[in-house]
Amino acid sequence: MAAARTWSRRGLVALLLLAMIFPSLLSPSDATSTYLRRRQVLKRLNKPPLATIQVYPAMYGDDKTRLFIYWTRDAYNETGCYNLACSGFIQTNPQFVIGGSISPVSTYGDTQYEYDYLVWKDPAGGNWWLQVQGNNVGYWPSSIFTLLQTGVADSVEWGGEVNSPQITTPMGSGHFPEEGFGKATYSRAIQVVDSSNNLKPPNGVGLIAPLPSCYNVMTGSSSTTSWGTYIYYGGPGCPQKLSN
Repeated sequence: MAAARTWSRRGLVALLLLAMIFPSLLSPSDATSTYLRRRQVLKRLNKPPLATIQVYPAMYGDDKTRLFIYWTRDAYNETGCYNLACSGFIQTNPQFVIGGSISPVSTYGDTQYEYDYLVWKDPAGGNWWLQVQGNNVGYWPSSIFTLLQTGVADSVEWGGEVNSPQITTPMGSGHFPEEGFGKATYSRAIQVVDSSNNLKPPNGVGLIAPLPSCYNVMTGSSSTTSWGTYIYYGGPGCPQKLSN
């Protein structure tokens, strides 16, 4: 994992503009994801939905970059699933294919493409909506997340993660965040939606990088450009296997 986290007792949801560069050389068992996730730290059994993009050959049979969603309400024990593999997410807009491939994608050292994602809690109905490129795609009913029906998330995470039995799998472009624009994967214009349904920049952003020599993350902000709060993240992985 390489991620940024912000803490806010009023934060409900998050918005980001994401430019992704994913490697095409993953082994079938490897997966690399860029995610937007909200948490209730004191109530970890109720996890609001997870969304954005991933490459997962074992699931999809190819190395294409895909829009994905995931939900669970018991910390991944018995409930929840990817995409539309089980009941939960209700799609209202057929324009977008959940689990479908995304094109075009960014190229290292060349054109960068961005995709806009928003997950927000409707204050009226309590449902959690997914918005892509400014279009509502569908929602997770409020009844799924019992502890969050009347509460709010108290932290938000943005970043990437690798799901693999080894740490040789690259994350993002496979290059470290220090390489910057056009070379490292980034998320920009990061915001949270408060309990009054207003978009605001996150406060107190902290960094999470358990294996910085394999994958790392850096953050910054710009009040004079459209970048706002942003992160660069990713890395080539490491040439050794994880120890048991």
